[in-house]
Amino acid sequence: MLINQFRQNGLEDVINSWIGTGQNQPISPNELRQALGPNKVNDLSREAGAPQDDLLSQLSRYLPGVIDKLTPNGQIPSQSDLGLGPRRS
Repeated sequence: MLINQFRQNGLEDVINSWIGTGQNQPISPNELRQALGPNKVNDLSREAGAPQDDLLSQLSRYLPGVIDKLTPNGQIPSQSDLGLGPRRS
């Protein structure tokens, strides 16, 4: 999970600011690389068809806002809230 990666890599305060209701802390492309780890960055770069530096630059610009919008009440939505829970017939 993304939150765990940030926590494990010393950026818990940053992602908590995005989830919380206060001001979003910025993140640099290098900090984002540190948070995601080299394997994830390689995978994302390959899947997006974008150079790593470009990808990280764009993600560092937009990810704080995306996470903030997904957590409007300062809480992480459950899988069922996101429509990711078990499907019922």
